[in-house]
Amino acid sequence: MPEKKKSVFDNLFAINANEFKEKKGRYDYLSWSDALAYILKEYPDATWDVHEFSNAEGFGSQPYMSTDAGCFVKVSVTIEGITRTEIHAVMDNFNKSIKEPNAVQINNSIKRCLVKCFALFGLGLYIYQGEDLPEVDKPKPLNDSQYKQMMSLVANKSAKYKQQLAQAIKQEKINSSNFEEYFKKLMKDAEKPKKEEKKNVD
Repeated sequence: MPEKKKSVFDNLFAINANEFKEKKGRYDYLSWSDALAYILKEYPDATWDVHEFSNAEGFGSQPYMSTDAGCFVKVSVTIEGITRTEIHAVMDNFNKSIKEPNAVQINNSIKRCLVKCFALFGLGLYIYQGEDLPEVDKPKPLNDSQYKQMMSLVANKSAKYKQQLAQAIKQEKINSSNFEEYFKKLMKDAEKPKKEEKKNVD
């Protein structure tokens, strides 16, 4: 019995794309040139189309769409008769949407959109897992006022204790989100009769 031919998705999803990943912020991306080389090697008849949109003047066209929310590019890829389309926001180096992009930013976004369209066919799709999850804001470090308040409460403590507290603040184990909790703890401890410190700062 002849072996069943793999689908385009199964074939491309099985490729280990880790060797040509790129890092941008906290996200991993595929190099567009490597991704394109893989696609054309496997499917030399593959084609892609960058969609055009009417410009603001109402005549002519441009390779991006302008909206109140920002600008978008749109790319379609066809492999073995199957067409899939992806829309991608035009973003800066900080992954923030741009309302008035320049030519370089538009071109870069088209390339990123092309690679994501390849991912719809399976190539490196796993790399984008979690990309659409909301970012969790990192707690801010203590400001100068908070730092001074903390250190004033341990003025009578040993040098070792002060050093441990300063280190915990520097490493942001004590930060703006848990400042009040630690401040109350230190204040309560400061009100006790002075004793030998038996515990370190968490």
